[in-house]
Amino acid sequence: MDNLTILVHPGSCCGSANYNIGRFLADSSRDLLVDYLDKFCSIKKEGIIIFDGALSDELIDYPRLDAAIKNALVRAANSGSVAMRIFADDPDQVSETENLCRSGIFKNKNISLIGAWYEPDENSGCVYSVLEVLNRYHYEADIIEDACFIMGNDF
Repeated sequence: MDNLTILVHPGSCCGSANYNIGRFLADSSRDLLVDYLDKFCSIKKEGIIIFDGALSDELIDYPRLDAAIKNALVRAANSGSVAMRIFADDPDQVSETENLCRSGIFKNKNISLIGAWYEPDENSGCVYSVLEVLNRYHYEADIIEDACFIMGNDF
């Protein structure tokens, strides 16, 4: 089985994260996300789907994260895997995930979810909404909390 990562709303990991969880925690979370993406495709064939939202225009102000995303897309494409970037602002990531499920793109894939936002205590947020759709279509996926922006963190 090939691996597939879905990055949800990377633009929300920028200024919105600074505002919602504080600059220190946002910087730390961005570093973990960049580390995850930098290791992307290093061992196995791995694809990536990115659901961009309205805040993705902020990525240019966060060059490490922006470069890590672009490099992950290039590595996925070069490996012959899925490499897609779809504009799907909240709540459109739900319908886009449904469309992808119906297309069969997730068959025989180990799926990982990363990005913003995720609230594990309440099973909510945009990352969780993608998981719900995948589960409804009988696809399993893992949320990689180290590469997610988690609301309600009290660090």
